[in-house]
Amino acid sequence: MNPKRSEIQAYARSLIGTPYQHQGRVPGVGLDCSGLVVAVANHFGIGVSDYTGYNNRPDGMLAKRVGESFIRVRCDRCAPQVGDVLCFVGKRYPQHLAIRTDVGMVHALADSLVVNETSLDERWTSRLLCVFEWPVALESDTLVLLEPRVASVGGDEMPLRPRLQTKRQRCRDCKET
Repeated sequence: MNPKRSEIQAYARSLIGTPYQHQGRVPGVGLDCSGLVVAVANHFGIGVSDYTGYNNRPDGMLAKRVGESFIRVRCDRCAPQVGDVLCFVGKRYPQHLAIRTDVGMVHALADSLVVNETSLDERWTSRLLCVFEWPVALESDTLVLLEPRVASVGGDEMPLRPRLQTKRQRCRDCKET
């Protein structure tokens, strides 16, 4: 199945109202922020690694674990697109994920008790650590599954953008092509 970004958004929105549950992975029953991303991936048959061995205290590993399956956008100042996975920092560490929508983001936050959609306001944009794309490339609003590329940097493997990439709205300071 090759979903469109709008379909990723629509499915994420269909999960609004699902109760928040730490390490939850069951749509309609209980999800946390990672579980929301995994549920969307599973719905569309997109293989992503899942990690549930975390506790309520951030350990600094969230962005690295997400990067095992997703492709990090090179310039984090560039505007996130609908369907992108957003990673936010808490006090010190990456600790929250959301899915970008046309009006904000869908996320499962313990404070709200349910999956909800909120605006991507200053409270959130000031905490945005990085943006991830699905392990896919956009072709006329259709996500085409690709094999992620990986580079070894200092012994650590870092995911790279696939060779075929979508035209992303760039920030005015971004020199990347």
